Amino acid sequence: MMAGCFFIDIPAAWKDTHKENSLVERAMNSARRHPFLHQSELVLDVGLTDVTHEIMVPLTTPLRDDRAAIAILRAFERTDRCVSSRNHAYHYYTFGWSGALSEKKRNKESGHLYQALLEIKATLQNQYPDCTIKFEIFAHSHGGQLIAHLATLHKQFPENELFIDLAVLCATPLYKEKMQPMISSPLFGTIINFYSHGDYVQTLDFVSTPQHYCVRTFQELTIPLPAHHKKGPKVLDICLAVHGNSKVFRHDNFFSCSLYPIPSYFHKRSHIRKTLNYFDPLPLLVMMPACLESISTLNLPTGFHAMHIDFKKKNSHLVIETACNSFKDIRHYTLKPLSLEFSQEYKYRARTSIMNQFKYTFYHIIHN
Repeated sequence: MMAGCFFIDIPAAWKDTHKENSLVERAMNSARRHPFLHQSELVLDVGLTDVTHEIMVPLTTPLRDDRAAIAILRAFERTDRCVSSRNHAYHYYTFGWSGALSEKKRNKESGHLYQALLEIKATLQNQYPDCTIKFEIFAHSHGGQLIAHLATLHKQFPENELFIDLAVLCATPLYKEKMQPMISSPLFGTIINFYSHGDYVQTLDFVSTPQHYCVRTFQELTIPLPAHHKKGPKVLDICLAVHGNSKVFRHDNFFSCSLYPIPSYFHKRSHIRKTLNYFDPLPLLVMMPACLESISTLNLPTGFHAMHIDFKKKNSHLVIETACNSFKDIRHYTLKPLSLEFSQEYKYRARTSIMNQFKYTFYHIIHN
């Protein structure tokens, strides 16, 4: 939300020459710690935070942590439990960073993320000595650049046995200078890029990208897949839609509790609203486990694939229609209604957090 702070000094933002402890830097740090941002966004402390204990508690246990991130991640875990039959031991972590519109700062923060992943692997390997540790990382917007830069760091330290099975980029601005090393690196297994044509923010970063230009999909970058990758990577560009309309979702709908706007010019408006009511105002991140489960049924080969996922409401079920453009094959994955506890606890908390934003904003306007 506060990335716009860097427009305080546009020349420095354009040249990426912000100094440490500058006015902009202090504004970013202050905004990061402000509790107002915790009302609807998946925002926790800067650096690595272990939230496994808060996420894995029984669903009947009421949440004492009022931050939206905990409710969002519990909803994510609940959806994964509903759609997946895997019996692995899961550990959940968040990694917070400043969100600065600066390529230098993103690369620096990526180094902190790389060290955090190595520490997690060492800790979990001691805890589960006979198991294989697998990483699945989800990132939003420029957070995806931190994941992409891991490839450059890993090339500098090849002795580190690190492998990321799944990297999910949500609404990430893509540009060749950062994405080409990612595609060429053996660090990644599957790379998924979720995007929406209604997200106009994704392609607007003409400030902090090296060529002052970014796109929505990997295929627009025309990056060749390296020949030495026999088992991967699989690179998927997936457009999200509701009843065939790919302009429903906005930039903040991916990771934040936010109401889904339905402009009047959308066709079949009532069908779209009924479908969105299934998870509105929870972020799309909550539906990701179901999307990944439907993708796994396609058994896609190595290479680039353009796909789309369509959410449709059918009776009391949510149907996730997955289609790969190259195969002309459509798979339907039906997500059964989530439990009453899910609806009562998570959707109510999400709507309450949104109303708190308006309440706090109004309060500060009146008193300042």
